[in-house]
Amino acid sequence: MRLVSGRSAANIRYAVYLTRATAGILPVMRRSRKTGIVSGIGKCVLVAIAVVGWVGCIPGRWSVRTEHASRLEARASASQDLSFSVGPSLTYSETITVVESASAPGTFSSERFDSAMPIFVRLTNRTQNIITIDWDHTAFVDERGTSYKVLLPGEQQLPLNVLAVNKPPAPVIAPGSHIEVLVYPAWQGSDRIFFLPREKGAQTTFRVVFATVGGTAPHSELTVAVMNEKLVRYRSRETPWPVKGERCLPTLGCADGFACSRGRCESNKNVVGRDPNEKCGVRSPADEIKRVVEPFGGPCRFDNDCLATLQCVSGRCGTCE
Repeated sequence: MRLVSGRSAANIRYAVYLTRATAGILPVMRRSRKTGIVSGIGKCVLVAIAVVGWVGCIPGRWSVRTEHASRLEARASASQDLSFSVGPSLTYSETITVVESASAPGTFSSERFDSAMPIFVRLTNRTQNIITIDWDHTAFVDERGTSYKVLLPGEQQLPLNVLAVNKPPAPVIAPGSHIEVLVYPAWQGSDRIFFLPREKGAQTTFRVVFATVGGTAPHSELTVAVMNEKLVRYRSRETPWPVKGERCLPTLGCADGFACSRGRCESNKNVVGRDPNEKCGVRSPADEIKRVVEPFGGPCRFDNDCLATLQCVSGRCGTCE
């Protein structure tokens, strides 16, 4: 087994570091044979180096985790039967991981993991009648106007950090009373936070249409505005990120301070990006949102044409500086 997998410059730097560390320990070991004083320490250090060397054989793995904190606001409802309030905030995150194959160096695969809490909603009966909620026919509608089923307990698509989206103890609301529920849309794809804003300062809206029986209308509608107030990104540190002259990572690009240009990492000052007057965070109008989200290097017109960690730079998905 080779000390490092592949021929990437990052792994070569790691091998050089390991060689230097070993060279620094050998004199200690030679002295230990003469004195017998530090032999135990020397052995422990060599064992540690052996363990680190074994770790160097593991394929490269890089990830970027983005954590969001958004504020929720219930907009005026068209319903005369129910009034609504929502939880004041919502947290969610997305993690994109790129892994280099151990058997085929230079070959990469990527995976995505999203995590989000469901939305807290309080429904209050404003009528003098008993109102029943038909949960099986209640719908979640995103900003594009696409309708989804509302997740129920036991659904396989639930976010992994949520055990169940609870139905109320009884789907009946007496006059002047309220119930509290958790709602989240059913989604077949890998992007579980597709309806939420990805950039700081961005805003999206969605609707929850509750099917009702006993009121003056067959349904009651809630509109929720979501405003992204905080965004923090964390880079993994286990594997060195590519720097100047090295190949860019698919989707994730380069180390901090470097940008990808023609497939290679360059210092930001040497990379021609978008016009200085062109701002980051340029999102497309609702009627021009692309159905296919592009990876690094893919064609784009707006930032939300690209994966969440990328922006549209001169017509290609990359890093906006």
